[in-house]
Amino acid sequence: MLGGGMQIALGADFRVASNDCSLAIMESRWGLIPDMGGTLALSECVRGDTAMQLAMTSEVIDATQAQAIGLVTHLDDDPIKAAEALANKLLNRSPDAIRIIKGMYHKIWCSKGRKILAKESLNQVKILLGKNQRIAVKRETGKPETPYIF
Repeated sequence: MLGGGMQIALGADFRVASNDCSLAIMESRWGLIPDMGGTLALSECVRGDTAMQLAMTSEVIDATQAQAIGLVTHLDDDPIKAAEALANKLLNRSPDAIRIIKGMYHKIWCSKGRKILAKESLNQVKILLGKNQRIAVKRETGKPETPYIF
């Protein structure tokens, strides 16, 4: 799971991955910051120092490392089958209890969520308007600088 795929996975309540997957927060390679709620979701999964390291370095990590730091909930040779088994367990629980548990935990972890999302969006726009983002793209791709077009 890399880039946008990682952002989508971070939005899930549980992340089930194959034993041979690779994961990374890739935005800094392109002179960007994690957005689309990635900052908030990442902060819910891993410690702050680990989140910063992943976001700043764009380091690709393997499945075992990802599980050890809390980025992945479960590893399985057949992640689809494992995810379906987890979903079936939840289907056999009270939907009211599941809803309230999820709400309570999200409220605890995301109490400042709106502010974080707003800052994330504002900071991404500032970065996109600056020259260093274009320089980062040039470094990564070897292609001439091209301004980011909205």
